[in-house]
Amino acid sequence: MEKRRILKPTAALIIALSLITTPLGTGLWAKDMVYTIKKGDTMWDIAKTHMGNPHAWRKLWKYDGNTYIKDPHWIYPGNTVTVPVGDKMVTIKQSVLDELKAGLLACESTNEAILKEKEVAIAEKEAEIAGLEEDIENLKLGLDSCESEYGELAKQLKDKETEVKGLYVQLGELKAKTNYLNESLVAVEKKLSEKEALLVAQTQVMTSQKEKITELDTNFWQEKNLFQFLAFGLAAGAIVLSSAD
Repeated sequence: MEKRRILKPTAALIIALSLITTPLGTGLWAKDMVYTIKKGDTMWDIAKTHMGNPHAWRKLWKYDGNTYIKDPHWIYPGNTVTVPVGDKMVTIKQSVLDELKAGLLACESTNEAILKEKEVAIAEKEAEIAGLEEDIENLKLGLDSCESEYGELAKQLKDKETEVKGLYVQLGELKAKTNYLNESLVAVEKKLSEKEALLVAQTQVMTSQKEKITELDTNFWQEKNLFQFLAFGLAAGAIVLSSAD
């Protein structure tokens, strides 16, 4: 709506300027002015200077006496331009103003339509923004919850890491004890092997000694029996000898 407010004063200003800058000399009998083109002139500048409205340059180009100009963008110094005066200028300027007004109204209508479209688009975008803001708030809440859960999980992880470190320490101690026990077991097995070897040797010695004892025992009984036999024989002989006496 601001553009519409600006366009209306602009149209009024154009009309006021056209009325103020209307050259003297009115009436259908006023003769047209013939202007000699100078270097640097344009149809826009000539219409602005001599008709008071640069937007009348197209009407000026198509005005009687200027039809020889094929291209209004190419005019040459020394050539002439016929400029209407009096009522004819007023009529031309009025038609230009009417065209400008129609253009301004069309622009206003177009601008209003564009503004309405923009307002609808802005409303839609505002609704989208509101939805996005709500989504952002929900995401923030979810993020806060995730951060809280993350903090709790991080604490649990830290506790687990501490527990694992303790288990590693215990494992090291158990490995050390296991190594010590293995070394002790090897030493015990070595001693046991030595004891077994010694026991085997002692067993062999005892077996040998048992064999000797058995042999000695056998010899002893043989000698005992022989001794008893001899003793009996001696006793018997003594008895015989005693009887003989």
